[in-house]
Amino acid sequence: MPQATHVLDRFHLMQNFEKAVNDTRIDLHEEQEKGSEMKRLTLGRYRFLFLKKASRRTEQDRIHIDDVLKENAGFVKLELIKEHMLNFFEQQTEEEAFKIFEEIGDWIWQCRFTPVIKWYKEFELNWNQIKNYFQYRVTSALSEGINNVIKMLKRRAFGYRNMEYFRLKILQVCGYLNSRFIPTVDSMT
Repeated sequence: MPQATHVLDRFHLMQNFEKAVNDTRIDLHEEQEKGSEMKRLTLGRYRFLFLKKASRRTEQDRIHIDDVLKENAGFVKLELIKEHMLNFFEQQTEEEAFKIFEEIGDWIWQCRFTPVIKWYKEFELNWNQIKNYFQYRVTSALSEGINNVIKMLKRRAFGYRNMEYFRLKILQVCGYLNSRFIPTVDSMT
């Protein structure tokens, strides 16, 4: 399809970003003094707190993150970068998004966090496909979800011999086939 516009998927872009943020958290964790309170507060079991949007954190999560941010400037910078990136796809226009993109880039280069720098370089190379999101606002979320349903059904059943039954099972689980609305023999007469 030569006329198709390529739009990179928001989910996968953010998944790569979260991996870079977590790798940076690991680097910052490794820099902490062994046996220190900061080392304990930045353990791997807390990684989801560092990836979660600030507005979605519980009170206990906020207290934990505040304790970390009070003690370590690196985590403060990482938190600012993360929060700014989480607002990136909420922008209304390509120009607004590009402004945030440049701000994030400036902060990343100032902080010199290697994993996030690698992510940013890759993001920058794909800007022409990323900016298309702000024009079309499409994602592959629906097809990704259906694909996951298909994989789950195949695993659960250890394969299907009848492809028509497999197709009906996919439609049923995805909500496109509701047995309550299928006419019965009695209702047709």
